[in-house]
Formats: sequence, structure tokens, C-alpha cells
Amino acid sequence: MFILGMYFPADRGNIVPSSEVAELVEKAVDMSKVKEIKLHQGSTKSTKTELYKTISNKESFLAKALTHYYLNQETVKEGGLKYMYFTNKYQIAELSLELDKDAECFEIAKKFQDMEPVNVEVVFN
Repeated sequence: MFILGMYFPADRGNIVPSSEVAELVEKAVDMSKVKEIKLHQGSTKSTKTELYKTISNKESFLAKALTHYYLNQETVKEGGLKYMYFTNKYQIAELSLELDKDAECFEIAKKFQDMEPVNVEVVFN
């Protein structure tokens, strides 16, 4: 089973504790190097991509998961946008709704549950 691009053995079944996923994401990213995380809405294939939100809480699971997603995309160049596939948006949203406690994360997680294109950009120090 894959959750956020991380492999969990099939013999574990479909149930992987959210806390375990959060722990692996935490270990995988160094947030001290992250200046900001920006979400853009619209398609990168047109000029209609526009800034939707800059995430203020860099210590949230949402911010860490987005950084992890961004860093694991081969096509990303620093300062570039990375399109988020629905599966990734959905998994991040479900985990964020369970693990994060602030209103901003809830708002973004709800946004991730629709079909509108979302792109992530991580700016480093």
C-alpha cells in the first residue's frame, strides 16, 4: 500500500495508523529550510494559475506533507510549481483533518477534496 508515496507492506492490510504516517513524514523533511509553502489554483498549462493560499503554520502535518510531496517530485525545479494529483490531495486532506487542529488546515483540507487543480510550490531559505 502506498500512502503519500511511502510504501507500507501489503501484509499490514489497508489500515495504517495516521500517527505512523505522520511520524515518517516528520522524519523525511527538514522544515528549518522551508521559507514558505504556496498553493496555487488553476492549470499550469494555461496562464490561469493564481495564488490561492500561503500556509502560515509550517509545523502542521499539512505543511510537512506538502513539503514531502514537493521534494519527491522529479520534475520540480526550485521555485517551480508541482501539480497535485487527486489521490495525493485526498490522502493529505484526510490525514490533515485527523491530525491538525487549526482552521487554516481545515480550510485547505476541505479545498483538497474537490476536483479543482491545485499546484504546490515550496520556497527554501
